[in-house]
Amino acid sequence: MTKERFYPITSLHKDDLRHLFRDAATGKLPLLISRAIDALTHEDMKDIASKLADQFCNCCYWDVLEEIFEDISSPSEGCGADEPPAPPTLPQEQEPEACVTEEAVSHAHQLKGGNGNHDNTT
Repeated sequence: MTKERFYPITSLHKDDLRHLFRDAATGKLPLLISRAIDALTHEDMKDIASKLADQFCNCCYWDVLEEIFEDISSPSEGCGADEPPAPPTLPQEQEPEACVTEEAVSHAHQLKGGNGNHDNTT
C-alpha cells in the first residue's frame, strides 16, 4: 500500500508582511511597521502562520479545494485530457461516465463539513 503524504500549500515570510503594509503610492514601508516586522521572532512568525492557517481553514479552504479539484479533475483539463473528445451524444444515448464518480464527489462534500483540523505533523 502506498503511503499517502501531506502537501504544503503555502508558507509565510516576513517579506509577505512587508509587501502587505507597503504604501501603494510610494512603494515604501513605514518605518514603525518595518521595525515591528524586523522585531518579530521565530515564535511570533510561527504564531502568525498558525492563526493564518486556522482562518484559511475556517473561511474558504474547503470551497477553494473543491473548486480546484473540480477544475483539475474535469475531462477537459484533468483526467481524460489526453483522450480524444467523445462524439456528440444523441438524446437517447447514455451520458459518458464522469471522470470523477458521484461517490468521490459525495465523499469530498462530506469532508467539506469536517472540523477544519488539518494537523499535518505526522
